[in-house]
Amino acid sequence: MDEGICRPMGRGFEDRIKCQNVLQETQLRSQKQVSDLKFRMDNANTSTKAQLNQQDEKIMELITQNGELQGELLGVSEQNEALIERVERLTDLVEILAKRCDTVYCIIEIST
Repeated sequence: MDEGICRPMGRGFEDRIKCQNVLQETQLRSQKQVSDLKFRMDNANTSTKAQLNQQDEKIMELITQNGELQGELLGVSEQNEALIERVERLTDLVEILAKRCDTVYCIIEIST
């Protein structure tokens, strides 16, 4: 450690103090870097959480819209079934009337 950071201890006490100062400065820089990194990570986490919250809100909105559309589709399906039943009954009535018609020209007017 002394070789990489401090000058060799050739002059005794003065070099030892300088070495300790260099070590303290290095530790302070490392602590500052760690603190900066933690701060950036906290900011990134906050940003990510905000984005996730926005996505959750969009998902809930889409789920609500999907439920509304399914309800509308059910109503339309029921109406469609009722119309199909009416058409089938009218078709049956037309067939019955056609069988009962003795003349060649039989005019049927169906109004709904």
